[in-house]
Formats: sequence, C-alpha cells, structure tokens
Amino acid sequence: MSPWPNVTTFQCHRVPMAPTPVLLCPPVPISQCPPPLFPCPIASMSPSLLLAAFPEAPPPSSPALGGGQSVAGGGGAGRGRARAGGGGARRSGRGSPPPPPPPLVSRQPRDSDSPGDSDSTGPGGRPGGRGEPGEVTPRGHPGRGHPGDSGGDIGPAMLLSLCTALLAPTRALLALQRLVARLAVAAAVAAAGVVYGLWGLGVLLRRGPRRALRWRVRAEPPPGLADGTYGEHGHLRLKNSGLRLHYVARGPPTAPLMLLLHGFPQNWFCWRHQLLEFSTRYRVVALDLRGCGASEKPPGKESYRPEVLLEDIREVIEVLGTPEGHAGATAGHPKCILVGHDWGGVLAWELAASHPDLVEKLVIIDASHRAVFARFSTWHPSQFLLSYIFLFQLPLLPELLLSMADFELLKTSLTGPRTGIQNPARRLTEPELEAYLYSLSQPGGLTPPINYYRNLFGDAPVPRERPPCPVLLLWGARDAFLDARLAPCLRHRMAPAAHLHLVPNAGHWLPEDQPDTVNRLLWDFLRGTE
Repeated sequence: MSPWPNVTTFQCHRVPMAPTPVLLCPPVPISQCPPPLFPCPIASMSPSLLLAAFPEAPPPSSPALGGGQSVAGGGGAGRGRARAGGGGARRSGRGSPPPPPPPLVSRQPRDSDSPGDSDSTGPGGRPGGRGEPGEVTPRGHPGRGHPGDSGGDIGPAMLLSLCTALLAPTRALLALQRLVARLAVAAAVAAAGVVYGLWGLGVLLRRGPRRALRWRVRAEPPPGLADGTYGEHGHLRLKNSGLRLHYVARGPPTAPLMLLLHGFPQNWFCWRHQLLEFSTRYRVVALDLRGCGASEKPPGKESYRPEVLLEDIREVIEVLGTPEGHAGATAGHPKCILVGHDWGGVLAWELAASHPDLVEKLVIIDASHRAVFARFSTWHPSQFLLSYIFLFQLPLLPELLLSMADFELLKTSLTGPRTGIQNPARRLTEPELEAYLYSLSQPGGLTPPINYYRNLFGDAPVPRERPPCPVLLLWGARDAFLDARLAPCLRHRMAPAAHLHLVPNAGHWLPEDQPDTVNRLLWDFLRGTE
C-alpha cells in the first residue's frame, strides 16, 4: 500500500536558488509521510527553499504542533516527542506503530531576527537556543539561520566574493609585474634616447648644422626597384581596409604560393635572390607591407598595430594563396609557404599560430617571438644596447636621427663593418642601397615603418600557441641587432620537429648576406630532406 494513498503521481520541481533539482513532497498532509520508510526530503531543505516552495504556508502556531509537540533543533524528532507534553513514544508502548512526524511549519521572517538567532525549540516548547517557543527548524539544520538566510547554502554573491578574494593576490602580482615591465621599458627608452642623442650631437658637431640637418629626397627610383628585372609588379586592394598594397610576383600563376615578408628598413627588394631562385616551382610573391615601399601609407600610429598588420597578410593569402585543388590547399582555405625576415618574421610567426589553416610551412629568418624577446631582454640587458627598438618608442627624435646627414645612420646599419652585410662578395652596391632609401626619403616616409615599433609594447594580444606547421628558423651568427643566445630560447615556441640553423659568418641581413646558403636550406626544408 502506498504511504500516500491520496497521491497517484509525483512531480519534480526546480526550486529557485537550489543547486540541483529537488523532489518535493506532493500536496498531502505531511503527517502522512512515515519517516522510517520514506523520509521527507523537505526536512533537509533550508528555510529559504521552504519559503520559495510553499509561499502560502500558514504562519506558525502552537495548535499546529498538536498538544505542544515541537521538533528540537539538535535532538531529532524522537527525542523531541518523548519530552513533549501530551503523549509521546514512551506512553504508546513498544508494540504500537511509531507516531507520525510532526508537520513542518514555515514562518515569515521577523524584523527582530538577528543573524545569531536560532529557530529551534527545546523539549516542551522551550527555546532550544535563541529561538522562541513554537518555532521550528528543519531537520538537518540544527540551530542554524532563519528563513531570511540561505540556510548554509553559498549563494552566487557569496561565491563571487570568495573568488574575488582568492584572486586578489594573483591580480596584485600581475599588476606589479606589468608595472616593473613598464618601468624597465621606460628606463631602456630613456637610455636609448641619451645614447643615440649623443650620436646625433656628434654628427652635428662633426659635420656642422647645415650638412647634418640636410637630406635628399630621391626623385627617381633606382634600376631594378620599379622595373620588371625581378618579377611582375602588381597591386592588391584589400577588402576590409581598402588599402592598396604593392607586390612583385614571379613564377607560374597556378603554382603554390610562396609569400615573402620583409623587415625594417627594407622592402620587397631584399628578396630579389629568392625571387629568381624559387620561381621555377612556386608562385613567389614579395610583398611591400603597409607603410613600406610602394604600398599605401595610412596616417596615424593606430594604423600599424600588430593585429591590423596580421589582417593585411591574411587577406593577401586569401586572394593570392594556393588555388583549391592543389595538394597544399584545403576546401575554402588556400595555403602558402610563408617566409619572413625581421619584422616580417615576427608577423609570419604570429599569423601561423593564429591562422594555422593558411600556412603550409613556415620559415623565420632573424626574427623573434614578441613574448620571448621581452622575457629575454629582461634577463639580458645587453639586448637593450643592440636594438634600436627602444629608441623608436620616442616621438619625432627617431625620424630626425635617421634622416641626419642624408640617412647616415640607415646607411651604416646596412653597410657598416659590424652591422651591415658581412659577406664581402654581397656588400650592397650604391643602386641597391638607394632601393631602400628611395621610399624612406619621401616626405613622411620614415614615420610609418617606425610606427610598427611604437605599437610593439601595446596591449595587443600575443598568440601563445605554437605554429602546428613545419618550421625552419635561420639565424645569422654575427647578427648585430639580435643576441645569438636568443635563437635557442625560441625553440619552446616551435614544434619539437622544428629546425634551427645558425649560419656562421652571417649578419642580420641573412637573405642578402648568404643567399646561396639560405636558398639551399630552404630547398632542403621544402623538399622534406631537412
């Protein structure tokens, strides 16, 4: 026989504030629920849940308890009935069935309730704590809380406060770390400004103001820069930004795409040896990044944020990428062989990590991951002295120093005995040097590429994932701008199967310094014989 003869169905209701669905007793007198066989789940519910489940429950009254019965908060039902006046378990005899449990009665919260009050009563209606006679506390919560509280349950507000308190030390540590990093960058920027400022002062004293503050605007491009010597010149209008980018392409239009990205202060011309070498098998495209070479130069520092530059490259691959149906392309996602040097290597690294479906193979030449470079510079202050990155954080002064004495500083970086090309057979000729100075000498030509560096320490997210594609890292052993010890530190940002080659007797301008060695290593990597 059912313990609830008047009930034929049961319903499961979700109670507000309850962490899980709670099975509520059907709408029958709770006195018909025999606790030894079917303990009523309501007895284990907090007072706030009782109020939510039975909003129209009658207020507590002594007659409802029947003869002064009450449930003790900590003593259990049986002990409370044994002490209650007017008949209990001891008077009933051993053979009689156990009396029904007392009905649970909820009450409305009183204004006089305090957080320390208890709703339980002792035997015979006496207070079982701080409560008053006739007040009932649900079983399972002896002497805890009142209906205005959560009955011991952790609410969303309390959970949020707890998480906030636990995360406070971590947030403070991260804020301190950011502060220390900004102070270190500020100190490096100030030091670079002093060092290069002294250099500019020396040029001013040595050459005189008239010659030191004079530079020449190149009116005509040198041979090889604008003609078709190394490939076909073209322009691409980007869909999202509307920007017009210039590129030089060589090779069959239907061949797999090999996209070449240059660094500072160069342009597409630095890849002239690779354009001639790989065009027999690939569609080789040397791109002028935005603000460089013959590409458009939008104004403003914000136009050269890393995420904007990455979006440009993504669109270029989408338009010029390997056609569908080729072994290197997937449905809807053209791919390419991506090769980057200096700033082009930084962008190529992050694009391969954030858009792995666009890159089939990745080649990085004398370029670092942004996060690795920042960490390495922190522990190796000598990197501050090697790089001009910190000088370029200053406004106006870098443009002035680079253009002094007809771009003497740029000429020294490209042709100097320590900073320039180390291979005597590959030293830049005057027309080759002019190929880089042509666009930089135009009015406002220096600011766009320098803005790349001015966004380097911004809040742009740095992809943390490793590029899943095969990776080849080439590094000049005599790089004057990047410490050679930085190259091994980059291994943990690459897949275990990635390859690292330290090219001896080569400087920072590796594609022009050792073109034969670079081409051979690239062929081995592309053919899978690396």
